[in-house]
Amino acid sequence: MANKVVILATSLLFLSCSRPQTASEGDSDKCCFKVDEKTKQIIDSDGKARLFHGVNIVFKSFPFHPNNGSTFDPEYSLNEEDIQFLSDNGFNVVRFYVAWPGVEPVKDQYNSTYLDVIEDFVNKLGKKGIYSILDCHQDLWSRKFCGEGAPDYAALYENRSIKPLPFPELFPQLSPFKVDPATGYPYPKDCQKHSFFTYYFSDAVGKSVQSLFDNEQDIQERFGLFWGKVAQKFSSNPYVLGYELLNEPWAGDIYSHIDQTEPSVADKKNLQPLYSKLHNAIRQYDTEHIIFFEPTVIFTSLPDKKFSSTGLTEGPGGPDYNDRQVYSYHMYCIIMDSMGQPSNAFLCDLLDEDLFNIRMSDLQKLSTGGFMTEWGAYTALSPGSAAMSDALELMKLADSHLQSWSYWQYKGYGDFTTQSDTDEGLYYKNGTVQAEKLKLLSRTYAHAVSGRFLNTSFDQVTSKFSLTFEADTSVKSTTDCLIYLNEKLYYPNGYNVIVHPNASMKVFKAPNQVTLNFTSDAIDGQAIMVTIDLN
Repeated sequence: MANKVVILATSLLFLSCSRPQTASEGDSDKCCFKVDEKTKQIIDSDGKARLFHGVNIVFKSFPFHPNNGSTFDPEYSLNEEDIQFLSDNGFNVVRFYVAWPGVEPVKDQYNSTYLDVIEDFVNKLGKKGIYSILDCHQDLWSRKFCGEGAPDYAALYENRSIKPLPFPELFPQLSPFKVDPATGYPYPKDCQKHSFFTYYFSDAVGKSVQSLFDNEQDIQERFGLFWGKVAQKFSSNPYVLGYELLNEPWAGDIYSHIDQTEPSVADKKNLQPLYSKLHNAIRQYDTEHIIFFEPTVIFTSLPDKKFSSTGLTEGPGGPDYNDRQVYSYHMYCIIMDSMGQPSNAFLCDLLDEDLFNIRMSDLQKLSTGGFMTEWGAYTALSPGSAAMSDALELMKLADSHLQSWSYWQYKGYGDFTTQSDTDEGLYYKNGTVQAEKLKLLSRTYAHAVSGRFLNTSFDQVTSKFSLTFEADTSVKSTTDCLIYLNEKLYYPNGYNVIVHPNASMKVFKAPNQVTLNFTSDAIDGQAIMVTIDLN
């Protein structure tokens, strides 16, 4: 390990030719989204190719969901005002936490009321054209280890040391952190003395995660039962984009199994069997929604080679389900300051490009769709900063590879594992919006096209947007191209829309939206180019 670097990889308006429709009216309420096996692009029930820009909404502690009352709160709420804000700024997806301890707070006792609350959020978001990836989030596996994710009964090694580096197995005299008698968990102030990621190298976390992979005390079956409950609840919900099996899975007990420090080994040995079992648990109730799956969170890079590719050889359901599974990956720069922020623009850009290329090669290997479900976690962005450079580079890479994304995260939601004092969201604690961050995220992009995306780009400085897609006139929809743009932030004095071939589409403008319809079936298979620029 001495010569390795370990890093965390971490509304709409639909128009017919005669009248406009709102997002909630125009979006299909038919289930479900799929992956086009030829293009690897996500398609909706009408057959339109889709791109998604959104945010994470992860409330890590009890009650495991945001406040849904009428009062807006810059840290904790997700109410009608929040949902309207997300819709107004062009977001069409959220990666939403559905907690295992929320569903099963005590072993064999399931909380249907909790799932009802999650369903209410999903439906309210969906009616505004915002779809949900239901994410089983975890960091460090358990609150007992300064993280979250699994119910208490699944934390089998709570009496092992959770001290971070240096390696705790070499220092048996180090004891676990003191426990708060009111909660049964370590004191947050003790936990926050170190970056949360260092605790992955503790004996307790490694052995507890390994207990999942090894199915000690039938934990895999218990985890599968959790996912079965979720799938049973949401199997016919048209606003669910899919289920994400496990956030940032750790490699397991890397001290007893040193080979698992190599991600290709940990992926194949530990994750692939687990994912197959979880796939089967979900498919008992839901054969249609997409399953999202991640590689191991540990990445190694020797001086003489690039970052390692995944060891997964196929998606959770095998090749027969390639139209219903998406490879989920995270992008964070390792070159960071004490607040977890990118600190060297040049090096971060190089690392981002290298790792992104690895992820794209993974997609080819797995033959599935792809989605950057986490990136960001920036404090307030400022022009010219290393963090802004990193963000712009990731947006450029996502566009060039036609990848959807969800920023980490919308609000702090009391995130006790963050290094950035919860300013990673879109609001300051006083309730004002972080303007530079919002402008970065509320960028011009195409939500949907009747056909397949060929390329897209957006220049945040000049506001120029470009899109090329291959027309498919067999897709029957009220609109053939839908583009979101934030007029206030990018086009305060108006904008021009140029289409080539210029007679191929009718163009309609509405507040923050451009929609286009084919003029003739004769353009089937043609490349349609759309440019939006300042007046």
